[in-house]
Amino acid sequence: MFDGRAVCYPNDDTLRDYFSWRQADTHVNNQYNTCFWALVKDGLSTTEAQRTLKGTQTKEKNEMLFERFGVNYNNLPEMFKKGSIVIRIQVEKPVKTLDDGSVVTRRKRVTSVLHEDLIAAAFWHKYPHIIE
Repeated sequence: MFDGRAVCYPNDDTLRDYFSWRQADTHVNNQYNTCFWALVKDGLSTTEAQRTLKGTQTKEKNEMLFERFGVNYNNLPEMFKKGSIVIRIQVEKPVKTLDDGSVVTRRKRVTSVLHEDLIAAAFWHKYPHIIE
């Protein structure tokens, strides 16, 4: 499923806060759904699974996944825990090979899909062009 919005935010800090909230929400939703469908697969009805999870916190869901289903949530692929971040990055692309065998390259912008922690400052240091 794709969930996207187009919004104009007043400044970079507000924009980063929004993206951080969206990524945190991805984690919360994924953890809930991972537990929910494990319970359903284990024989509970959707109503029973929902009732079982009502009011549970992150720690309780992690324990349920591990103790009841042998799933360590921390070992799930980042794609599911962090979501997908689609950005454009610059890369060197070969455009032609000269007669002498040397390769001519040009910097081109390509679409890249990331599954990284954008809440941490390291992400914004690595990809400053996103908000410049």
